[in-house]
Amino acid sequence: MSEPKRVLHVFAALDSGGVANFVMNAYRRIDRSKVQFDFALTSGQESMSDSEARSLGGRTFYFSPELSLCESLRRVLTEDGPFDAVHSHVFFYSGLVLKTAKRCGVPVRIAHAHNADTGEGSSLLRRAYRTAMRHLIRKNATLMLGCSEKACRYVFGERCMSDGRTLVMPDGIDCERFAFNAEVRERVRADYGLDDKFVVGHPPTPRRFASWPPRAPSASSSPANVPLPRSNGSSPLSNSNPRLQLRSSVSSTARSASPSRGGAS
Repeated sequence: MSEPKRVLHVFAALDSGGVANFVMNAYRRIDRSKVQFDFALTSGQESMSDSEARSLGGRTFYFSPELSLCESLRRVLTEDGPFDAVHSHVFFYSGLVLKTAKRCGVPVRIAHAHNADTGEGSSLLRRAYRTAMRHLIRKNATLMLGCSEKACRYVFGERCMSDGRTLVMPDGIDCERFAFNAEVRERVRADYGLDDKFVVGHPPTPRRFASWPPRAPSASSSPANVPLPRSNGSSPLSNSNPRLQLRSSVSSTARSASPSRGGAS
């Protein structure tokens, strides 16, 4: 039997974030006798899915804080290869990732846009960085993937959809994980003291553009004043509006990527 093709995925960490979940969901279901995933993790730290990835046959490579991201990647490609493809998930920094992969002779080089905004602002320096990275992506990518056309245009440039290398690939969802289960419903409601309550659930997002219409924060809506459910059977919501039984808030902004060691954007 021939050896499987090896694809090196580049992102910050195999944590609970959307990018890592997307890759791991695919990894669990592919034919690993034909294709294997390896992981170059720019944060340099062990995270929640690393052991599972290794149990499926993948390898995890942790970037050194003493080296630049490009030099760490170059060492992985030259010392632990060959790799049949490099699949980069680090937004604009994919330009340098794919440039390094091309120099190391990797034949398939994929940039993947997972979001239509990194929340990093639009300063003159930031705009110059994005322009330079878009140029490198277009120069070095053999395929440019995005979860939507908007995400593609944001990362690869406004005219990217006329480039034959650009492909919109919506993120797949494991529908079975979200199928209704009466037993789970009763258990969760009991855990949060909501057995006889009318509950409106909302999965919060830290992204600014997810809140519409925008409004100025007030003291009563700050994270410190928003009651959250407790798991001891009591509920802090018993005296609130019966039509709005559950509220939650995110007290810090989580970024998928930044130019620091924890990721790149």
